[in-house]
Amino acid sequence: MPAHFEGMLQQHFDEASFFADIRPATMAQPHLTVNDLATFDIRIESNVDGLVVSGDSAWGFCASQWNESDLGGLTVMFMVALALEKFDYLEEKLGGGDSQAVARIAFSEALAWQEISRLDEVARELVDRRSMDIAQPLYRARLRHRALDPAIVERHLNGDAQEMLNLSLRCVGELGHRALLPHCHQHLRSDKEEARFWAAWSAVLIGDHAAAEFLKPFVFAGSPNGYTAIYLAPRALVPENCRAWLRELAQDKSTRRLALIGCGIAGDPMYVPTLIHQMKIPE
Repeated sequence: MPAHFEGMLQQHFDEASFFADIRPATMAQPHLTVNDLATFDIRIESNVDGLVVSGDSAWGFCASQWNESDLGGLTVMFMVALALEKFDYLEEKLGGGDSQAVARIAFSEALAWQEISRLDEVARELVDRRSMDIAQPLYRARLRHRALDPAIVERHLNGDAQEMLNLSLRCVGELGHRALLPHCHQHLRSDKEEARFWAAWSAVLIGDHAAAEFLKPFVFAGSPNGYTAIYLAPRALVPENCRAWLRELAQDKSTRRLALIGCGIAGDPMYVPTLIHQMKIPE
């Protein structure tokens, strides 16, 4: 392969991987606009298209970039594999049930980039490959397309598979299925942390503001759901309650940043002097 051609492929791959890697976290930011998201998506799609049109030459290069801890790179690789119908490769990397967690998440992201009509075709092809468990990736992709039947969501809410239950609790809020709110209430005191979190998050999102109290315990330093909770809870809490809670968070240096984010989310003008004062502090 000529050096200049490989350099072009590398540039396409690196740029698409970078944006695919930071996209999930960026989408959670409260200030993100539709135009911002469109800019991200155009950058990813245009670079992936540059790889796809180069056909098998580009595919050989992409396959050589495998890194099981690189979410963005794996997402781009799987997007190219799906576009070029490299289903044998997908089965090799994802089959057998021992694929890495990052690879499974990346595959879910890649599936979500497919048009809904194309997603059905891919599903039929992959379902025939018995070694691949694609139920959860397909479920996530359909959630991204807002194409999940409430009856299917409810079936998983009543099921025994914990990961699908957690995902379905999240679906209730994202899809606005208010009729499924009792399922969220049922799991607010679950002994499973992820189930408790998504039950509370969805309940608040579809209008049960009292459930915001159940989001508070998730706001601590190092919490995997801390930022997601602080982006939502202050919007639902009673102002006096919210002020007391944010004051408490601000007392601890490890949660002070979360408290300051909460001040902005709450939108209460009384926090303005505090925020201005914090601007003078170097860290």
